[in-house]
Amino acid sequence: MRTNAASNDNAWGHVFFENSSDATLAAISARRESAADDAYLAFYTQSSGNSNVEKLRIGSDGNVKFSGEMSGNNAANILNHSGG
Repeated sequence: MRTNAASNDNAWGHVFFENSSDATLAAISARRESAADDAYLAFYTQSSGNSNVEKLRIGSDGNVKFSGEMSGNNAANILNHSGG
């Protein structure tokens, strides 16, 4: 799906992952970040009985942001990251 995103955070397009009942279980969305020529990718998932929630974002600057519980078995390590 493609849209004409005129405002920040509006979607340029989506990829939806659905079950056999057409319920969306996960999605990847390209969204306008701050101008008509930039975007971030947002990754959404859902746990049983809940709705889709953004869990990961890759900004137009390449920075990665995680949301949710980030400790113990859910911890994330990014090694050897350099700008550019």
